[in-house]
Amino acid sequence: LHLKNLTVITKSNKFRSNIEHHQSETNQVALESEKLDLGEFEFILPDIQLKKNPYLQITSQFNQDSLEFEIGLRSENEHLTIAGLVDNYQALFDSSKNKRIRFMFDLLINDMKLRNWSDHLPKALVTGNVSLSGSFTGLDDLDANIIGKFQELQFRDYFADDLQLNATYYMGDLAGKVFLHSNMTDLDLQINIEDIINCPVYDGTLSVNHLNLGDFLLSDSIKSDLNFKLHFQGENFIPPNNL
Repeated sequence: LHLKNLTVITKSNKFRSNIEHHQSETNQVALESEKLDLGEFEFILPDIQLKKNPYLQITSQFNQDSLEFEIGLRSENEHLTIAGLVDNYQALFDSSKNKRIRFMFDLLINDMKLRNWSDHLPKALVTGNVSLSGSFTGLDDLDANIIGKFQELQFRDYFADDLQLNATYYMGDLAGKVFLHSNMTDLDLQINIEDIINCPVYDGTLSVNHLNLGDFLLSDSIKSDLNFKLHFQGENFIPPNNL
């Protein structure tokens, strides 16, 4: 079965799609839109009131063992892409298969100015990417790794030109690193948490260099160049129920 250039027209939008279906083989679906009138979908997010008219593109292919997809949203030079690959995905719905599920997801953000999309979103600018990968048969044997790198971040009057994060999780143990270079300071955080689910044990180091309190407090009358390093340890932190 092959449906080519199938057009779907709604009240305010127009979509084109291609669908290929092969028995016992890979199936493919592709969908793209003209400029989206997001007002047609405000019933999903009624309080956001999106202003942009982006282009939407979706591609996917799947068979009995794997699922692969990519979703892209683009408006001029602003774009957001989510891509994913899941092997043995059918085990999510059939526990009798008892196969290890492997996954990989990528998020790419380029020059996204949130206020351009909605007046209800904060004044922020984001450029960077995040990758998540791992495998599991159940939550008790989850193995995951996340890597993030942002070349441009701005939130109101705070901005950074380098944010890197790397974290691994394996069967209840978590290890992570964060590095930040911003207009306020350089920050380096390393942390290890054992048995995070039952009785977490923490050990970490935080290094801060060239901290300017004037930039942090948004005050031109304060200048500083502070440097310090903290080492912390602890166990079994349980936050209050009202948090």
